[in-house]
Amino acid sequence: MFRRACVRLNRKPISNFLRDPADATSFADTLKYCKDQRIDMAGGLSSEFLHLQSRLIKYRVARLGDEMCHIVSHPLGSLPGFFTLIRHVLVLPVVYCASICIGRFAVSPLPLPPAEAAEQKK
Repeated sequence: MFRRACVRLNRKPISNFLRDPADATSFADTLKYCKDQRIDMAGGLSSEFLHLQSRLIKYRVARLGDEMCHIVSHPLGSLPGFFTLIRHVLVLPVVYCASICIGRFAVSPLPLPPAEAAEQKK
């Protein structure tokens, strides 16, 4: 399908993300380099990001194909075990209700709007 190979960048990267960690430079050095070479630093970073993402699309498509093949061959592989599923089904509503009460700082129900409160008093 797609080859999985390392790709070398032909230009000097601006961000430290694309460099070997041993070759990383400080921000001040990078800023000085960009000023000396008259490079737009923000434009260079955006360009690097887009270039890297475009190079990764082949890998992501190949990875998606591998994952889809795994899902087709093991359709129930992503489901939790029976006891884990029961525990999640029981614990989830308790955690939800507790977080609602903690978020409102109250255990009592919400007060009624003034119009409904007046109608109930009649």
